[in-house]
Amino acid sequence: MAELTDYALWDKWIETVLRDSYLPAVQSAYVHQDLLDIAWENFIGTVGPLVAQAKTSLLREYHDITLVAGQPTYDIPEHAMLGVVRLAHLLDTTGRIGKLHRREVTEDEFFFMTTAGHPIGIRVHDKQIELNPAPSAADILVWPTLRTWIWRRPGRFVRATDDGSGNNPARAARVLTSIAGTVTYTGNMPSSFDTDSEHDFFKHTAPYRRIATAAPATGVVGTDAQTFAAATAALVTAGDYVCLKNETCLMPVPVEMGVHLRNLTVRTIARTQADKEAHAMAQTALQEEIKVLFPAIVDRLPGNPLIATLNHSPFMPGRRGGGMVRD
Repeated sequence: MAELTDYALWDKWIETVLRDSYLPAVQSAYVHQDLLDIAWENFIGTVGPLVAQAKTSLLREYHDITLVAGQPTYDIPEHAMLGVVRLAHLLDTTGRIGKLHRREVTEDEFFFMTTAGHPIGIRVHDKQIELNPAPSAADILVWPTLRTWIWRRPGRFVRATDDGSGNNPARAARVLTSIAGTVTYTGNMPSSFDTDSEHDFFKHTAPYRRIATAAPATGVVGTDAQTFAAATAALVTAGDYVCLKNETCLMPVPVEMGVHLRNLTVRTIARTQADKEAHAMAQTALQEEIKVLFPAIVDRLPGNPLIATLNHSPFMPGRRGGGMVRD
């Protein structure tokens, strides 16, 4: 009987797509990576925005930015879906949180544009985050970090194993052992793994979280092992998966959502094959799934108290909506 991890791997998911996609048994239109690329495009075009709209903690991660004295603007984290920063606050050297007040462009009279000090305001302009005032050299000694919370865009979906056809190679490797900085895999590692490639590590147990990102390899040992910094290699244990940076062989969402993503992919295939009937059937199934699936992931910790929003900022008496405090 297949384990849960098997169903979380894209290799197994591809089997269900081939089963339900109306593709002929023998075809050359799609190799497996084509199907996975279609799934990824559907994910960032439909599933990701729906997850963000639901305001769920699914896919939510933090990204820390090191502040620079006198610098007010910082790039939005590259993995932020839709360029959305859900929450941001300062961290001091002990981990204490410093709240920031959201400001809008219509509130420039509350921004101190020419002085540096302790940031109290934050806003987002296109692809950058702006703090006000800019942090001073003295302030970043105490408050060196801006912590942002984003919905992280998953990396490209890839196979974990080679199917032996020559058309669908593995782009990930499973860990056999990790000892003293050397990570040995259960088989030959993909050719894309080399002496200085960067990797993302994933746990092999649900919910298959990422445990390292952009971890640099320091060398190659034979055909089935790489070396990393000892502390980095210690993050993985037998059974975990190693992928290239910004790639993943495991679903970034619970396996229950795999069916929805499969039907999105089937719909795309039906459209490209000009199969109107199959496309209509998939569309109907998707509408039913959305009604059930996305409300189910909104409250992932039942019993949380309702968070009240301050409609009036203490800094802006009498004006609604502006300068709201965000926890």
